[in-house]
Amino acid sequence: PKTPKPRHFDCSNIKMIKTTLAIAAVNARLTPGSCDDVKMIADFDKSRYVGKWFEQARDKLNPYSISADCITKEYALNDQGDVDLYFRGFYGLMQKYTGVNGCLYQCDEGSPDTWTCQATMGGGSHRIPFGIFDTDYETYDIMYSCENHAAGFLKNEMFSVSTRDENPSKETMDAIKKVIAKKIPQYDLDKAWGLSHDHQGASCDYEWHFDHSDDELEE
Repeated sequence: PKTPKPRHFDCSNIKMIKTTLAIAAVNARLTPGSCDDVKMIADFDKSRYVGKWFEQARDKLNPYSISADCITKEYALNDQGDVDLYFRGFYGLMQKYTGVNGCLYQCDEGSPDTWTCQATMGGGSHRIPFGIFDTDYETYDIMYSCENHAAGFLKNEMFSVSTRDENPSKETMDAIKKVIAKKIPQYDLDKAWGLSHDHQGASCDYEWHFDHSDDELEE
């Protein structure tokens, strides 16, 4: 019988595996396939968006909030007409509350096909695209993004839902579920795998960094 020839592993395959493992280490939701055409919100109104938001659900492996609970997002218009922000939560791995500040710029220049605003984070000056997927401004805020990897064979999705109320009504949650069912059904809040649902309310220790008295008067 013929001696079988030794099999050589293609170096391009090794590269692909390394790339995949690196992505998996920081992914929120890594799945096969390529991203659909993702559209951000049109005609974003920053003056209606500012105020307090309480996170209700997100990808469990979101690299920015692994082990976190009681997550809040806070926005306020500053004197320059830009939007200051502060994101905060209780991180179980550190056993303490911690947060990060930042600012949203150029919110009048974004588009559904690109980004909603440009953001700086943690006191830095480098601006990065910041997308807001869907909001009605008054009750819910849905964040969603998707990036293709490995030549379109894998996609990395990131998702979260926040509401104006600590404990939103069934009516609000039903409205959110309708939007999700229409636009990103893979994130069905009742059935989707890999979701983390935040605790909000009396068990959380909230700390606000901006004056929201005007926002509350408008409500």
